[in-house]
Amino acid sequence: MRLSVGSKVSYPHQGPCLIGDVVTKVIDGERTDFHHFIPLGRGGAELFVPFGQAPEGIRRLLDESGIVAVLARLRKPAAASANGKQRSADNLKLFASGSALDLAELIVSLTALRGLNRLTSNDGGTLERARRLLVREIAEVTGAGEEAAEERIDAALAESCAAAKRSEKPLRRRKAGSR
Repeated sequence: MRLSVGSKVSYPHQGPCLIGDVVTKVIDGERTDFHHFIPLGRGGAELFVPFGQAPEGIRRLLDESGIVAVLARLRKPAAASANGKQRSADNLKLFASGSALDLAELIVSLTALRGLNRLTSNDGGTLERARRLLVREIAEVTGAGEEAAEERIDAALAESCAAAKRSEKPLRRRKAGSR
């Protein structure tokens, strides 16, 4: 992907960023050019990435059809791995990919898990970071604000939870005296 000043991109683990002017810094006596990434929305530190070394997972912001696809993914039920170690590894891969659909997958699976039992602090933090990144991106693309983006995400997740409940099979109770 070609990075150009003034473009907006999604930077892995940071969310939507504006590409600022190229900055030249002297490091160990050598002049080095850096791309300047300025986070959009609240929070986040400015990033300086050496010219020609854009990280894997950096991508253009979603367009309206991409938002529709992400919201559709949020509406589908998903199951998180019961094995905490495997779930953490899977979540890390999804988060690091930079893909909005992977963030949606992560949000759906951890939200479903939260509905079953309490999330670990690691899973809870991952869920909140993933939601924050997706909210910021949807808000940036639509211009509707973070509160409106959060409402869209919550509505889609509500459909996902309702669909998951409809698909659950009730547990059959054993009759007294039977094994």
